[in-house]
Amino acid sequence: MNTKKLQVLATSKLSRLAGLMRYSSFAPPPFYLRIMLTYECNLGCSFCNQKELMDVAGNEELDVETLEKIEDNIDFPYKPKIHLFGGEPTVHENIEEVIDLFHERGYRVSMTTNGVDAGWMASDTMEGLDEINISVNTTEYSYVLEAVERINSFSSPPLINVNCPITPQNQNDLARISRDFKDLGISAIVFNHLSFSREETINEEIDIETVRSQKRKVEDMDIPSIFFPPVREEDFEEYYLNPSFPGTKCIAPWLKMEILPSGKVASCPKLVPDKDVVVGDATEENLSEVWNNEKFRQIRKRIHEDGVFEDSYCFRCCFRRYR
Repeated sequence: MNTKKLQVLATSKLSRLAGLMRYSSFAPPPFYLRIMLTYECNLGCSFCNQKELMDVAGNEELDVETLEKIEDNIDFPYKPKIHLFGGEPTVHENIEEVIDLFHERGYRVSMTTNGVDAGWMASDTMEGLDEINISVNTTEYSYVLEAVERINSFSSPPLINVNCPITPQNQNDLARISRDFKDLGISAIVFNHLSFSREETINEEIDIETVRSQKRKVEDMDIPSIFFPPVREEDFEEYYLNPSFPGTKCIAPWLKMEILPSGKVASCPKLVPDKDVVVGDATEENLSEVWNNEKFRQIRKRIHEDGVFEDSYCFRCCFRRYR
């Protein structure tokens, strides 16, 4: 079975499992912990909501000492995967130590980066990463191509995924982007439909037929590709244009735990500015207890019974299940 089929199968099975889990506010241990090291970033992408989070939370960063406290509080029956995120995690002044901390304590470690700063990339650091997601966030992305080549030059490179948000600026170039990465040894290229809130619209900027045509060209290539969230082509107009498009289900609170740069635990970081979704403190509390505490379970119960939060980034989010 090829890589693309395996990824689709894994995603499908994970989604079905999460669907079964949604019938209870109680959740088995999370598949992974997503740790937002910082809200800071060395890019200023117009489609990113992290700037809003930074405006609310300020310039916070999880230092190594605090991360050691957090790791001491991880006591699930098995070690969940650790995913390092931001902001841009590589602007963290001790990113190499952070990777080593979790790798040396036996965790599978992954990270999402924009690839702008390659200064942290060294062979011993790469040995601590099992997977790396590099984002193509700009129309000029030669630095991402160079970063992929550099990572693959090491003796034990991690799996490399390329993430590419679909924007008005690149919607005509998805096939070209795929061709550019086709022979660089990546695991998959993931094209992300943009997240946006109910108040926002991109219907005048995204050409549905162009995206549909580009998607078909990409899928005809010999490269593992995923369009995410997995919205059906016939639903593209609904996704981008129809505020009432079905999709009130969310699987995230049953799958993952989010740790913010403050050390607080949230069911979803994108909702932090305007929703009460902070459920605990990873620096002071046992995380297995936080995972199924009263507040976390109430959030799951609310989503299961009433659907996602309206007037928020829940409106179009990659963790939503559409139809």
